[in-house]
Amino acid sequence: VGKADYLRLEKWTSEELNSLEHIAPQNNKGEWSATLYDDDELYNNLGNLTLLPRGVNTSVSNKGWKEKLIYYKHLGEQDPDRLIELTNKAKADGIPLKDSNLEILKKAKYADHIRSLLNYPDNREWNADIVRKRSRKILDALWDRVIVWLE
Repeated sequence: VGKADYLRLEKWTSEELNSLEHIAPQNNKGEWSATLYDDDELYNNLGNLTLLPRGVNTSVSNKGWKEKLIYYKHLGEQDPDRLIELTNKAKADGIPLKDSNLEILKKAKYADHIRSLLNYPDNREWNADIVRKRSRKILDALWDRVIVWLE
């Protein structure tokens, strides 16, 4: 309790972390910032990746940013009242959420990695600058933890 223990094998083989999700998909269907596609490999950049349960990943795979953000927020939220608010907001915004996916999201136990997206503004686009900054932060955090093992 109180820590994210992601460097243990059982976390990486759990159902909650069994697929790698590209936040912005490889192909832009006009729903994503064009800056994400100026660099052919930016979509594979660490800042554009997250872990998801496979069933959720399949459902959100090529959705737009607004819809993906709703799923991510469901995954990271623990407050039942806030989850109801998110579901109602999705419905009001015309974003369909499958009941089976909502169940997967509610059961997920290792969602700390997605928490940084919980406060991401709904009206802010996902773009190349965000991906690069997120990559740098993730790499810096990982380095700070791993360097003590190497010294």
